Amino acid sequence: MRGFIWVLLGVCCTAWALSPREVLIVANAKSAESVQLAKHYQQARGIPATHLCLISTGTGYHCTRAEYETEIRVPVREFFLKTKLAGKIRCIVLMWGVPVKIGWQPSASAYPELLKAYEASGESTLRTLSLVKLLLDSVGKTFPVAKGEDLTRLNTVFETLPEMPQDTLPNLEDQTADGYSKRVRALETARLAVQKLMYQKKLEVAKLTDPAQRAIAQRQLLAIQFLVKGRYEAKTDPAGGDEASYLKAQQQARDTVKAISVRMRWEAPDPALVNRYLAAVAAEKGLIGLVYAYGSEMNPASYRDAAVDNELALLWHGNYPLGNMQGNPLHWKARQDPAPEGAVLPNDVTWPAFYMTARIDGPTAADAKRMIDDAVAVEKTGLTGTVYLDAGGKFESYDVFLKKLAALLAKETTLQVVLDEQKTLFAPDSCPDAALYIGWYSLCNYVPAFTWNKGAVGYHIASYEASNLRNPQTKEWCAKMIQHGVAATMGPVSEPYLSAFPLPEDFFSLLLTGKYTLAECYWRTQPCASWQMTLIGDPLYNPYKGNPQLTVDKLQDKLAP
Repeated sequence: MRGFIWVLLGVCCTAWALSPREVLIVANAKSAESVQLAKHYQQARGIPATHLCLISTGTGYHCTRAEYETEIRVPVREFFLKTKLAGKIRCIVLMWGVPVKIGWQPSASAYPELLKAYEASGESTLRTLSLVKLLLDSVGKTFPVAKGEDLTRLNTVFETLPEMPQDTLPNLEDQTADGYSKRVRALETARLAVQKLMYQKKLEVAKLTDPAQRAIAQRQLLAIQFLVKGRYEAKTDPAGGDEASYLKAQQQARDTVKAISVRMRWEAPDPALVNRYLAAVAAEKGLIGLVYAYGSEMNPASYRDAAVDNELALLWHGNYPLGNMQGNPLHWKARQDPAPEGAVLPNDVTWPAFYMTARIDGPTAADAKRMIDDAVAVEKTGLTGTVYLDAGGKFESYDVFLKKLAALLAKETTLQVVLDEQKTLFAPDSCPDAALYIGWYSLCNYVPAFTWNKGAVGYHIASYEASNLRNPQTKEWCAKMIQHGVAATMGPVSEPYLSAFPLPEDFFSLLLTGKYTLAECYWRTQPCASWQMTLIGDPLYNPYKGNPQLTVDKLQDKLAP
């Protein structure tokens, strides 16, 4: 174990081996199939009858942030307080019929004013960055006499200002993820060009031999720096005020950005609030901050996205910032942080107050039921079959992890392992007897290469692979793998970034010991919460319980609990 004792909900986390008595089932009372599936799972796993929480929420794939809060999060918390189970439960499993994703990709028709605010800010930022490049070009060439001490006004240190360039963001009419990505790239390109030019100019100005000219040029660079980087990096007041007042204003800018960003994530979308947020960002972090704001998930192009189960892991946490992923304290390399402000815990719940979560789901309720039945059946016999590893993805640096898993299995197990290092994926119908799989990269385009053995576990490393989990017609990997027979998989409901996936060697080596359930293997190796990833399958599933393939002593040091 690490240098501290993991504590989860009052239970020492050295005692892993998740049991049915530590599982809470959440089903949707508005869906008869959801409730039926929950009761089937209860019976199949021997989960106590009192461990069923019925909520009333929409039956679709999406829910809004407000719906998540009032119809899912709050009812589950109230259920725990009423039943006094909060400190006894370690895993929450959501049934088919409970929404999968918080938020949605808004369109111009849904959020015209919100989108308008962001696009206007993005275009203004792009044009101002172009103006800065023109100003930088004149630094060190002309040396106007300063018109005052206020460096927040460019005309104080420049004789004349060029006409504002009329650059436009590309594909403003395209509100798809691809169109948004093109606009982000345009802003990032402009930002990098300005920062590179600022650095070059700083070196040039330092070489000026005339002290007076050098001083003028340095003041011009300071004025530009304040515009580009805001108060965040400025050590003294560019407007010439006293230090105490400036430092106070600097802190106020930081506090304003933080406060508004939290409100924006938990409240209904409000264009006026968005404009206040962007103004606060500009004051604190300048043009660079505005570029990041446009390119972050605060932008409506990915507004409020998160997987419901991944968010629910933080059930007892306060109004934590949702501007990015939160750390997973159960990860084997995680550190134990103190409770954040706003975390109010029941008496029987101890920090880090973090639940393992999963969902039993798929294109249809019948698919979800089959996953339960397969998991229970295979545990009695043990999962058998071939391990398929498909390397040759987007980044060679990540392929290393697949190769490490292949080497470990070849050395320490008798499993048949097929490692494909070609850029092409496994061809259709080329992978019989498939038990385990991990590979990449075919975005939202499942390749029917596999004949899945009952109880198979696998996942494909790509974005959006669970973004249409309930659609039988989708080609995304999560839904198609379930339709074709796997018992457990995982994937993102939106763009997760590569680092959000468990590392292949970590996840699969734990699973192969037969000592840990699916949920434990996932949450021991998945790095984040309040994010895009969803675990799909029976959290109690332990496919190698009866026929372990690896011993704990063969794992990386400290990987096993």
